[in-house]
Amino acid sequence: MPRYAANPEPVQRISSLADLLAYLRDELGWPISQETVIDDLTFDWSAGPGMTAPTPKPGSLDPTASPLCPR
Repeated sequence: MPRYAANPEPVQRISSLADLLAYLRDELGWPISQETVIDDLTFDWSAGPGMTAPTPKPGSLDPTASPLCPR
């Protein structure tokens, strides 16, 4: 049994990045200020020389994006 088991109810209510940040801050104690601008927590990425962006296999999910709601 894990030392800490998350309560599934707050996780199931996450439907946006703002909800996720609130959950990480309030439920898991992450040091994220309520005044934090979401753009300060994310970054743009592109493949550099010798790197390739991930490509999904036909019929699979896009590996770069996951929904925040159940399918």
